Amino acid sequence: MGRRDHEVEIRHPSGPPVADGDGEYVTPYDEVHARAFAAIEPATAQRLERFALAGVIAAATHLVTLPWIAGVTSKTRVLFEGRRLDVLGYSNTEERDIELVLICQEIVP
Repeated sequence: MGRRDHEVEIRHPSGPPVADGDGEYVTPYDEVHARAFAAIEPATAQRLERFALAGVIAAATHLVTLPWIAGVTSKTRVLFEGRRLDVLGYSNTEERDIELVLICQEIVP
């Protein structure tokens, strides 16, 4: 994995979905849960082969490696330099609560 030289924000849903005025419902992500330095790498087939989440892997665009942060789920978002990465899955490296690898999909507006 690469160097952890990108500062990211970790956000969880901050409330229930609300109507956006266009007939859609959106979940607010207003509160920053944590900040961390992370390695962000393209989600290539070679890097993804150790993950067994076949459906998730097809949509993955990035792997984000960062120090352990409690509470990360598949509803978590990573914000990086104005970009949004939605967490599709994650791995707690060696189940030691030291490092997380997040399998993410970049959402482009």
